[in-house]
Amino acid sequence: MVRPIYVLIIGVALFSTTVNAADLSHYLAGKKGQQYLEQQDSAKALEVYSGLLSEGEQSGEVYNNLGQIFLREGDADQAKAYFNEALKRLEGKKKADVYYNLGNTAVGKSELGEAQDMYKRALKLNPDDLDAKYNLEQVLLLLRESPPPQNDDDSDKEDEKDDQDEIDQQREKER
Repeated sequence: MVRPIYVLIIGVALFSTTVNAADLSHYLAGKKGQQYLEQQDSAKALEVYSGLLSEGEQSGEVYNNLGQIFLREGDADQAKAYFNEALKRLEGKKKADVYYNLGNTAVGKSELGEAQDMYKRALKLNPDDLDAKYNLEQVLLLLRESPPPQNDDDSDKEDEKDDQDEIDQQREKER
């Protein structure tokens, strides 16, 4: 009777070692990908993080880092898709980092209102984020300096007035 208990204990120990080895492998790959990001080597970082996804690693950090790669490479739409996927998987300050990245993405697309919203969300989750504070201040300055969007109704009225002026000029010529 003692023998099956030892087998069970050894089996559980081997299983947990296998799980930890996979986790360790993903952790080390993530660290290597982070090094590539810091070295501005987007191609190698993309290879590492794409590999992690194909191995089933679906963490928010992987999606956030993929978003950073695509943002750096100028593909804001793809970056935004990865950031949105990361938001579903993260919480707290890690989620604040993603909102910060979404703010940067929006600035790159000249979507200042959305950038403002993203930076505010980042600061709500992490009020000590100095980069998000600074970027929010810059966006608010840009919003104050930019002219308000022209109302379509006003532009239609101006177009109608221009059309009427042109008609009046044509009538004058005909006389």
